[in-house]
Amino acid sequence: MFKLSRMLLVALAAVALIAAGCGGDTEEKNDYVDQVNTAQTEFADQVTKLSSAITSASSDSADQDTIKSYQTAVDGVVKDLEGITPPEDVQAEHQQLVDAMSAYGESVGTALEDLQGGSPEDRLKAATELQQASTTAGTQINQAIEAINKKLQE
Repeated sequence: MFKLSRMLLVALAAVALIAAGCGGDTEEKNDYVDQVNTAQTEFADQVTKLSSAITSASSDSADQDTIKSYQTAVDGVVKDLEGITPPEDVQAEHQQLVDAMSAYGESVGTALEDLQGGSPEDRLKAATELQQASTTAGTQINQAIEAINKKLQE
């Protein structure tokens, strides 16, 4: 029977924002950086714990429960990020970060539905889609983080 690998449960964008050192309201920027880094760290910690749950010996049911927990973690980081008020000069970049994580959460939900479809083809499709979504989201998140860091350093 097809098993999901740990590779599907990658910690996305464990890249930290850099503390602002110059320009504008440094305290506001540093507070923002701290909030985003806390949200990202909590997400990465949850993913690290979940990544060991899917093994060659775990059942399909257990794997599905793990993916549900993963989706909950993604939804949680999206909610955390949405609750952060970014400095004015990085509002667009912050929204890009939120949008990338939100789209990834939707992809995880779609993959979970396919996993519950039951057939080996559905499970293979779900694994492939989740891997592709992870890669795409990782790239988009890293680009948003880089853009935020660049603007915060101006």
